[in-house]
Amino acid sequence: MVISLVPNHDNAVKLLKDFTSDSAQSCFANSNNEYRVVPTVAASSVVEGPGEFTAATLNLNELGKRQARAQEIYNEVGYK
Repeated sequence: MVISLVPNHDNAVKLLKDFTSDSAQSCFANSNNEYRVVPTVAASSVVEGPGEFTAATLNLNELGKRQARAQEIYNEVGYK
């Protein structure tokens, strides 16, 4: 998904499609040892070393709801 305010929407969509292609994901996985986002592409041996990836089930929206209060606490205790 690309926001409508981006100046070159069509090119942004093309870029994202290219980045998520099997060939690009394979390049990222093997060159940078990045975790691939396309499940059909094999992960690099470095990424596979620790074992199967399990996505967290934590809903980050819940953390966002508490962000303002967390910042208040940081400020109160002088956290930098």
